[in-house]
Amino acid sequence: MLPLKHWQPERVLRLFFTIFFGFGAAGLLLQLIVLMYGRKGVEPPQALLLCLGSLALHGVAIPALVSFVRGHGYTVASAFGLRAPRRWQAILSGALLAFGMLPVGYTLLSAVRAAFDALGYPADAQDHVKLLLESKSPFIRGYLFAFAVIIAPCVEESLFRGVLYPFIRDLGYPRSAFWATAILFGLIHLNRAAFLPLTLFGFALAWLYQRTGNLLAPVTAHALFNLAPFLAIASGADFK
Repeated sequence: MLPLKHWQPERVLRLFFTIFFGFGAAGLLLQLIVLMYGRKGVEPPQALLLCLGSLALHGVAIPALVSFVRGHGYTVASAFGLRAPRRWQAILSGALLAFGMLPVGYTLLSAVRAAFDALGYPADAQDHVKLLLESKSPFIRGYLFAFAVIIAPCVEESLFRGVLYPFIRDLGYPRSAFWATAILFGLIHLNRAAFLPLTLFGFALAWLYQRTGNLLAPVTAHALFNLAPFLAIASGADFK
C-alpha cells in the first residue's frame, strides 16, 4: 500500500507552476521557429520540432522533480518507493496491467474514433503516432522510442501518480485523487479520441501505485503500453 507522503502544498504549487511556465516558454519558442522558417518559405526540420516539443514538458519536469523531492528531504528512489521490497513483484504487476489494458484501451480507442467519424468529426491519431507512421528517419524513430518508452513513462508517472495523486489523497479526497489525476492525464495528451481510453488507463495506473506503493509498477505499465505502436509497426501491422 502507498504510505502518506506529506507533500507540502507550496512546493507542489511551485513544481507545477515551474512546469507550466516552461511549457509556455517552449511553446512560444516553437511558434517563433515556425514563423522564422515560414518567412523563408520552408518547413522547419521535424527533428528540431520534436526535440523542442518534448522538452516543453518533460525536459523542464525532470530537474523540477529532483528539486521537489530533495526539498522534502528525499532522494528520488525513496520518494517514490523505488527501493521498496519486492521490486520485481511491482514490475510484474505493471506488466500484467499493461497486457490487460492494451486490448481494452485500443478497442475503446477504435470505438471512440468510429463514433467521431459517424458524427462527422474525424479524429486523428496522436501526434507522436502520426510522426512514427510518416517518418522514415532513424533519428526521429529512435528518439520517439526513447521518449515514449523511457522518458515519458518516468516523468509522467512521477508527476501524476508520484506527486499529484498522493497529494490530493492525503488532503482527504481519495476518490477525487483517482479521478482528477486520471482526467488530467487524459487531457494533457491533447487528442479527443484518446481522452477516454487514456483517462481509464490513468485511473488504473493510480490504483496500481496505491496498491504497490512502488512507482516502478505504473512506470512499467506505462512503458509497455507505449511500446505497442512500435511493435505493431515493426511487425508490419496496419497500426493507426
